[in-house]
Amino acid sequence: MPRLLSPREHDRLLALLTGLPGELVDLLPEAVRAALPLVAELPCDAGFPELLGRLEQLSGDSRSGPGELRVPGLLRAVEYVAVLCPAPERARLRLWADGVAARLGIPASSLRERRADADEWALGRRRRTRPPRLLVHLVKAGADAFHLRLWSDDGMGPHRAPTETGRRYSAAETAEAVLQLLERLCRSAPEGVRPVVEVLLDRDCLELPVDEWEFADPDGLIPGVLGAEYALVVHCPELLRRNERFLTDWRHRWDHLESSGPLRITGPSTGVREVYGKLLDRRDAARVSVEVSARARMEIIQVCLSMGVPVVLWDRGPAHEVSHAVQQVSDAPARALPEQVRSYRAKTLHRPADHPGRPVLAWADPDRALPELQLSEPTELI
Repeated sequence: MPRLLSPREHDRLLALLTGLPGELVDLLPEAVRAALPLVAELPCDAGFPELLGRLEQLSGDSRSGPGELRVPGLLRAVEYVAVLCPAPERARLRLWADGVAARLGIPASSLRERRADADEWALGRRRRTRPPRLLVHLVKAGADAFHLRLWSDDGMGPHRAPTETGRRYSAAETAEAVLQLLERLCRSAPEGVRPVVEVLLDRDCLELPVDEWEFADPDGLIPGVLGAEYALVVHCPELLRRNERFLTDWRHRWDHLESSGPLRITGPSTGVREVYGKLLDRRDAARVSVEVSARARMEIIQVCLSMGVPVVLWDRGPAHEVSHAVQQVSDAPARALPEQVRSYRAKTLHRPADHPGRPVLAWADPDRALPELQLSEPTELI
């Protein structure tokens, strides 16, 4: 049977697929089956040459217009594989598909439709595979008093959870309310999956030690330390809202979360202008660690968040030239950072001498919706 691809196109695609990281190779069967749900049998568990040989034999889909060539099943499968890849690999696969489609005379609009299908599938997949989260909005109302609102999000958007209207919560009472709701969320979560706690704070409270807040159960046997039991991250929507010119950078950086290397900001004399310049120079930088003097630290962190850096890691403890906490967790894959930080916090409880840090992780995922926070009118939360 005549093959769809030229030898050169075949070899190039084979090279692109075999060059993917192992964790992406493991996802290829899922992507191919999602792209071609009506194909009864595919040798997804076989080697790439056998799989490509079978995909080349498939006819195109039926969505092309009258007189237009159908988009071959192989190109549709490649588009679905591409959306799972980091930006560089995704771009290479899409360029390959563009070239094959152009040679075959397939309209670019038809291929774009299949690409849009793949994007929609990938978005739904991320919603299903991301852990549930509990959103905790805190507004200071005194030395140890906070207005509190809670939302749960199983991947389909935030849903308001009841809190007592007009009440001011202490740190311990906040921990109690959060842990009680987390206990209910865990009952409905998939086995082995624990919710992520996302604490929404204003710019002046980013170092609030929410991860250390605890509540003991009624019999006093087991403590409940929020940031040790659950992955806890902070988010400051206020800074993004006030600097909207960087919203497109936020999305661009997030799209490079897995492919861009960490950017480390350190040095006793590092200032705002220098950080501003670094971030303009590194528009792909999606994760930044900050190790500077305590005096400059919060200002620099706010610059990073304002300029759309979605993942920022720092140590709120006394500033040192090298932070033990940051060094221990910063080499983890980007999406593993919330769990790595949680694990470090747990170690501060049973091995405090070896783990003196107090890590804070800011995390802003543009794909996950936020509730209306009425940030300019905090009194409305009462």
